[in-house]
Amino acid sequence: MLSDRVKELLNDTINYSYINYTDFLTPNEYKKLGEKYKEIKIFKKGRLRKMLAFVPEYQEDLVAFPISLVKIEVSNKFKELSNKDFLGSIMSLNIDRKYIGDIFVEDNIAYVYVSNKVLDIVLNLDKVSKNTAYISVIEEELELDFKYEIKEYTVSSIRLDSIVAKITNLSREKTKEYILLGGVSLDYEEVLDYSKEVKENSIISIKKYGRYIYESVIKQSKKGKFVIRVKQFI
Repeated sequence: MLSDRVKELLNDTINYSYINYTDFLTPNEYKKLGEKYKEIKIFKKGRLRKMLAFVPEYQEDLVAFPISLVKIEVSNKFKELSNKDFLGSIMSLNIDRKYIGDIFVEDNIAYVYVSNKVLDIVLNLDKVSKNTAYISVIEEELELDFKYEIKEYTVSSIRLDSIVAKITNLSREKTKEYILLGGVSLDYEEVLDYSKEVKENSIISIKKYGRYIYESVIKQSKKGKFVIRVKQFI
C-alpha cells in the first residue's frame, strides 16, 4: 500500500497539473510504483533510498530534484568511521530519516544526499562520533556507489529463514525466533514471516549482522539445493 502522503502528492499532480516531489522513500515504498501512474510520469533519483517526482505530461524538462550532495570529512587516523557513525550524527540534529538519502562512506569521508528541506540544518554539523567534521556542498555530479563483499551460499530454499540462517550461522530454529522478535527487515520493512520467499535484489537488514542484497540463484545442485549470490555492505 502507498502511504497517504504519497497518494496525496500523486492526486495533487493529477488534479492540478504541477510537479510534486516525495521525501526519500525506501525500496519497499517506491517498488509499488512503476514509471507511470495513469497519465503521470514518475522520475526517481537515488540508489537505494530514492526521491520521486510526479510529473504531468509535457513538464519533463522542468524536473529539478530538491536534493543536495553534502560532503562530510573527518580526520581520525586511529578509527575508521562507518555509515552508522555519520547517520547517527546527522540524526542527532533532530532530522527525520526521510530527509536523508543514501550515504556513501570511504576513508572517513561521507557523501550524503540531503533533502533541501533540511540542508541548512545539516550544514551545522560539526562533530561525527566526537571527531571534528568539515562539511561542504558538492555542486558537480559524482559517480558514487556502495562498497560490497560478494558472497555465495548454499541454501535449502529461498525462504527468509534459510538465507538469514546461512548468513548469520545461526540454527534454523534460532533464526526463526530472531525474525519473530523483529530482528530482520526486507527492503527496510520489518518482516515477521520467516517463511517468506525473498525476491531477487531485495535488501536484507539483520540487526547486529549488517545489510545484504540477495541478488539471485546462481545454480541448483543435483540434490535440489540452491547456490545464491549475496552482496554484503561494507
